[in-house]
Amino acid sequence: MQIEPQAFLCRAGSILKNKKVGTITKILLTILFVLIVNRSIKHGQIAVLFGRLDPLFLAGAFLCGFVSLYLQMLRWAGVLKAQGFLCGKRVALKTLLWGNLLAFITPGRLGEFFRGFELDKSRRSASVIAVIIDRFFGLFATILLGFAAAVFFVLSGRSLPLLFIIILTVSALSVPVIYFLMKSGFVNRSVRSKRVVTSLNLFVNDLIRMKWNSAIFLSIAAHLFLILQTALLFRMFGGQSLFSGSLAASLAYALMIFLPFSIANIGVREYTFGLFLGISLNPIHSDYVSVVALGASTIILAMNIILPAMAGLTWALLIGERPKEQKKVEPVEIKPEEYL
Repeated sequence: MQIEPQAFLCRAGSILKNKKVGTITKILLTILFVLIVNRSIKHGQIAVLFGRLDPLFLAGAFLCGFVSLYLQMLRWAGVLKAQGFLCGKRVALKTLLWGNLLAFITPGRLGEFFRGFELDKSRRSASVIAVIIDRFFGLFATILLGFAAAVFFVLSGRSLPLLFIIILTVSALSVPVIYFLMKSGFVNRSVRSKRVVTSLNLFVNDLIRMKWNSAIFLSIAAHLFLILQTALLFRMFGGQSLFSGSLAASLAYALMIFLPFSIANIGVREYTFGLFLGISLNPIHSDYVSVVALGASTIILAMNIILPAMAGLTWALLIGERPKEQKKVEPVEIKPEEYL
């Protein structure tokens, strides 16, 4: 029996688009990546990690994670206000925690985009745009601090990994290329592409209405506390100085953005941590890099992802239902000079 190539490709495409297949693939990739990254770790080395746990460092890391989450909540509250949602900090925190839960249980953190669905059922598209804007500022701070760390790293006489350089170069070139393709009309103006262009226009229009100075400050501050939290864990497990650990963490988080291969970045986080801990200003011995990366990654997974996700679930089930629908108000109009 002869199979037509076009029919085969269509069938393969429909299988890949299936949500169940995508979820299973994501889980399998996560397991595979974890096994590959941590293959050199021995049972005795894992036992050593428990011996290096220090209550003082753990308390400091937890405090940094809490402050980072609080600053993210303030940014999210500002985004909701700019989008015209009438809600206070309590609702902003509740939806943020609910989003952490949805992000944790869905591949690629896709569930996070629906954290504001219950705020106003008639404006669900606006809630998704709000999440995109909120994530934009978070990614901006991550890339900005990662780029600053990369510049300092190079000036100190050290070489960056080839993978990091390639991804940074491609990312920098992709923005003007995409802009040129959209403006030149090269992109096929199908129904789908028109929807993409419309969504981009909505995103840009809503983005310029934000108070950029406040959003950027909160984003950078939140990410700095995340970096400090990670550096404290590097110090506890591997004896890294806070400055050297902060540089490694900044570079690792920037690279992590472009490697969305696993659920909750499990495996990817250990890989990026180990990659930069091995070439940091005071590098850890190669026999212990993977162990330190695994220890820090596990603590961050528990503090920053699992704990907020469980808090969101508890709030939804025990304290009350999911965030209730809010009244609609007009978006806040901000003059250009207020955000430039």
